[in-house]
Amino acid sequence: LVFYAKCAVMSDHREDEESRLGSAYWKNQLLLLQESAVKPTMVTCEKPVKERPAFFGAEFHGLIGRDESDRLLASAGEGSYLVRQSRRAEYSYTLCIRFDGQTKNYKLFYDGQHFVGEKRFDSVEQLVADGLISMHIEKHAADYVRRMAEQTIYEHSPYSQFQRMRQRLKEHHIAGVCALSPSCRCRSSPVGVVVVEDVFDVEQHQRPVKSHTFKVQTFLTPHWCDYCGNYIWGLVGQGLKCEECGFGAHRRCAEKAPQDCRPDLKYVKRTFGVDLTTFSMAHRMPVPHVVECCVDEIERRGLDTEGLYRVSGSHEQIEKLRLQFDADPCSARLCPAEVDDVHALTGLLKLYFRLLPIPLVTYAARRELVRTVGGRLDADPDKLKLVGRVLRETLPAAHQAVLALFARHLHRVAELSHKNRMTDDNLARILVLTLMTSSGTVEQQRIDPAPPLVPQFELCALQFLIKHAPKLFIEPTRTLLNKQEMGLSDDDVKKQLRQMIAFIEQEANEKAEEIDAKAEEEFNIEKGRLVQQHRSKIMDYYERKEKQVELQRKIQNSAMFNQARLRILKAQEDHISNVLNETRSRLLQISNDPTAYPPILKNLIIQALLQLLEPEVTLRCRQKDLALLTQLIPSCVDEARKASSIDCRVSIDRENFLADDSAGGVEVYTLGGKIRVASTLESRLEIISDQLIPDIRVTVFGRNPNRKFLD
Repeated sequence: LVFYAKCAVMSDHREDEESRLGSAYWKNQLLLLQESAVKPTMVTCEKPVKERPAFFGAEFHGLIGRDESDRLLASAGEGSYLVRQSRRAEYSYTLCIRFDGQTKNYKLFYDGQHFVGEKRFDSVEQLVADGLISMHIEKHAADYVRRMAEQTIYEHSPYSQFQRMRQRLKEHHIAGVCALSPSCRCRSSPVGVVVVEDVFDVEQHQRPVKSHTFKVQTFLTPHWCDYCGNYIWGLVGQGLKCEECGFGAHRRCAEKAPQDCRPDLKYVKRTFGVDLTTFSMAHRMPVPHVVECCVDEIERRGLDTEGLYRVSGSHEQIEKLRLQFDADPCSARLCPAEVDDVHALTGLLKLYFRLLPIPLVTYAARRELVRTVGGRLDADPDKLKLVGRVLRETLPAAHQAVLALFARHLHRVAELSHKNRMTDDNLARILVLTLMTSSGTVEQQRIDPAPPLVPQFELCALQFLIKHAPKLFIEPTRTLLNKQEMGLSDDDVKKQLRQMIAFIEQEANEKAEEIDAKAEEEFNIEKGRLVQQHRSKIMDYYERKEKQVELQRKIQNSAMFNQARLRILKAQEDHISNVLNETRSRLLQISNDPTAYPPILKNLIIQALLQLLEPEVTLRCRQKDLALLTQLIPSCVDEARKASSIDCRVSIDRENFLADDSAGGVEVYTLGGKIRVASTLESRLEIISDQLIPDIRVTVFGRNPNRKFLD
């Protein structure tokens, strides 16, 4: 504003207009709206949450539903927020915000920073605060925001008025200098444009059409749009800012900003990798300092060096010099004490030209040169005049100045080819890819690759420029006292400037079309890649879930099948147990039969005696079988003696008896009870059941189809 006031003092007849417009520069309605927006309030989770992610704090409530989150936010009021785990997808989170009496749900992501859209935030609270501001402005000023860029007159914008005032101040300053210095000399530039030598100002004599280089910017302090004058709202990534002139604007306003970037030195701090026009406008010099210094030093001590521009210098020394020129061009020293190898200087020059975003000989100039030179090196006056016109009409002023200086330098190198072995043909072959195409950065190569060269035509064109440089480019030492000595009138100068601007616009449009086509292609490729990537993720997730469901179904079926089998097996066991119990009850009936039981008991005793074959044994029976046992012992002993030829003395245990509910039979002891043989009906039933159970199962239930072996 102080600068605007100084300009207004020098232009009294515009004071009223500037005051009227200056009062309308900055519009604070959106700032007041942002300040009135509701502030975020965290809904703290009071319950312990298992497996809370490390990047969330107390706002994380775990696995809760929409109804529960809506109830919590409604009780907390406007601006409240919480984070919950999504029920639909694993490791997916939802940000819930209360605004305008409603709960809004957003899918929340984290990749080192939190985001729900393009903007990244360090904390969830910062994200919510920025979102509340945007929703508040959208609610109360949606129509105003939509109209602010469309209804703005750019000539009344802060940036446009500032540039006009700055130019007016410079014009007053230059006029004052010329008035105070009668010895102020005029000279012709290498391209035929008249400039004041003592006070050179690129913007005064060349105003090329240059687009802004916008980049997303986070303004740490309140900032207003340089296009519409409105406040740029938000907390992070609020708008766009030109990296070369500092022009800051809303995203919509940046789309409508014209191509009038005026690079500022505080934004263009590097030397290498900077467009020549941008560098020239920012540093207020026609030729970069690195080019002038290298050319002067090479011509001072290295024109007769063999292999000039062909032999490579030390890569380490070239990189060191590059860093020096990028840091502070004025402090870089190229004297022999600092740089003893001339090839390092030529390597530095080649590196500078190779890193230019737009090549020294632009695409449009290259096409016209190839067409004009036509593969022939002869130079009649008409052809020289035609080539000179092509250079003036197709090259930007900064490119013309640098090409003129470098072409004359290469001509002087070629004049000493008998010493340095570098003819104009050799120089053209070495430098054609450096001067007529651009490497730029890797990203620039990918987005805007240079068209393929046709070496024979470009070679001939560059060789023509080197060979006839003194005739094509006027030496800057020739002094002109006035415009008439130049042979150019004001109308001619204006006509040339208009033609230059027209060709620059044409080249810019062609370049913009190429960039748009390439950007669209890259966008489609990237979109396809992202879609395919997300489709693959969805398919993988679906297949994984499908496998999980199938596995769960198989597990459930297997569990049900096993339970059914267990129930069947239990029923079979119960049935067999019932059969055995029924058999045991029938044995009791047999033991109570006075006619059937004695022969069975006798056989049981004989089998026990023959099994032991001991001279002395003791029998134990049921108490009610004591009398029957006493009767059967003599006959049993006789039959055992006949079968084994062993006399056996049998006694009866009259103190210990078998249980009364036993089915009958005896237990035989010998050797003081150390050996015992159970010869009861229950033991025989148990032996028989163990042996016949498999056959019983097959007979009753059928053969098991899953059993492969029967042994």
